[in-house]
Amino acid sequence: MRRGRRLLVVGSLAVAAGCAHPLPDPGSPGARIYEERCGGCHALHEPRSLTAAMWEIQVRKMRETMRRRGVRPLNDDEEGVLLQYLRAHATDAGGQS
Repeated sequence: MRRGRRLLVVGSLAVAAGCAHPLPDPGSPGARIYEERCGGCHALHEPRSLTAAMWEIQVRKMRETMRRRGVRPLNDDEEGVLLQYLRAHATDAGGQS
């Protein structure tokens, strides 16, 4: 049990270090998936740090990375919601973020 708590604390610190600004639309389904599923393994990047096309490539790459590491990949619905969120707040979103 202690080891699990340590991992949670370390993971939380890594997430906080990776995304210095609060995520846009923090209560939205896309933000929740991003925080829980992506931030559970690595530091989050600010959604506006990549273009929409770059996010699509990154999410596709992570699908295989998750499988290789034995982590359940996002299902189609989760991936769709996540990509919609990331596209809406991407660098090239036209000021919507």
